[in-house]
Parts: sequence; C-alpha cells; structure tokens
Amino acid sequence: MDIIGANAVLSFIIIITILGIAHELGHFEVARRFGIKATKIGVGFKIPRMAWLSVSKKIRGVEVSLNPILAGAYVNIDSDEVDKLDSVFKKIAIYAAGPLVNLFSGIALLTLAMIMRGAGLLEAFTGVVANTVMAIISLPQVFSNFSSMKENLAGPIGIMNLMSGESVPSGVAPLMFFFVLLGALSIGFAIMNLIPLVPLDGGRIFLVISERVFGKNMAFRILRIAYVLLSLAAFIALIGFAILNDLGAFN
Repeated sequence: MDIIGANAVLSFIIIITILGIAHELGHFEVARRFGIKATKIGVGFKIPRMAWLSVSKKIRGVEVSLNPILAGAYVNIDSDEVDKLDSVFKKIAIYAAGPLVNLFSGIALLTLAMIMRGAGLLEAFTGVVANTVMAIISLPQVFSNFSSMKENLAGPIGIMNLMSGESVPSGVAPLMFFFVLLGALSIGFAIMNLIPLVPLDGGRIFLVISERVFGKNMAFRILRIAYVLLSLAAFIALIGFAILNDLGAFN
C-alpha cells in the first residue's frame, strides 16, 4: 500500500463532503415538496460529548450545523411522516432523490470534462450516458466472484490513492482531472446507494415496494426484520471487504 499524501486526503474530504451535501439536499428538497420538514441538516458529523466543536444555527425552524468530522453530510427527516404518505411514488421519490442528484450531477461533470478535452456537447453527453448505463448493467458482474470484487471494489484508502498526484495522467489539467474524479465518484456513489441493502436508499426503496406488494401483515413484518438484519450484515461485510482490499489483505 502506497503512502497517501496530504493533498490526497484533503481531496478525499472535499469530494466526499460535496457528494454528501448534494445527496442530502436531494432528499431534503423532495421531502419538503411533499410537506415533510427536516429537523436537522449537517455538514460533517459531530463528535460525541464534544458538541462545542460544532457550529449550528436555526434557520426557518431547521438546525443547520457545521461539524468537525468532514466526511459527508446528513439530513434528519421524520421517517414516521414519510410512512404516513398516501403515495408509494412519493415515498420512493424521497429515498431516490439523493442518489439521482449524485447520478445527474456526475453525468454533468463528466460531460463538462469531455468538453474541456475538445469533445462536442452531444458527443460528450451521449458518451457519458452510455458508459453510465454500461456501469449499471455490469454491476451484478462485479459481485459475481471474488476476483471481480477484488479488482473493482475500493474503500477510502483506495480512493485516496487514486487521488494522489501520481495518478494524474500526463497532459491532463488538474482541474479537469478533479471534475472526472468527482463525476465518476458521484455516479459510483449513486449506484452504490441504490443497491437494495439497509441502510442504503436502495434498501429503503425495496422495503417500500415490498410493503406495497405484501401489505403490513405479521408475516411481512417478520420477513422485514430478517431482511433488515441480513442486509445490514451484508453491508458491513461489503465495507469490510473494501477496506481490507485497500490494505492489500487479499494480495
């Protein structure tokens, strides 16, 4: 494993924070349009028992905070209020809004980067969309076997290694490389969040659809608990695999 420079760490923090803010604003705005208010919006995460390190202010009844652990963002939306919505479409829209913001903003950034390289707008846009569709279609193949997972899955350390100066191709402007990296990670973040595992948005969407199909009977509630526990375990295992892969544990 290579030594990660300060610039790579800083770039990682900036990109993850940007992706997190865009993602959570998507949830926030769609929920607001359906009459559900967020109680808290935060950039970064708080350190337990060290609230004095966070800066917060109430804006229109919503607590907006800037926190010391800059590794994303969060929005507190009342899940009970979401459950009370009379439309399955509205519920799905709220949960899908975050990943879709990441997806569309990633496509826009990659399109911009290709235009900076000299491509035409239509050529750049269609090329990015085609590659994005191929990435989504090939997702099951990524998880089809150990070798594929080892080759394609990266955790925070792997991403930071990618952001190191040595990874910038010769002749490519740093700003354009940043757009490419931010766009690619934004699309990857969107796709990952749509995987049907709790606590990801895809898991929540899966539960909404399942509840609509099977109802709220006792059998479904038992299966729901089992699904949540199993998918949470699978999610933790997936994160653990990515981190161990970063550390070279499978070489």
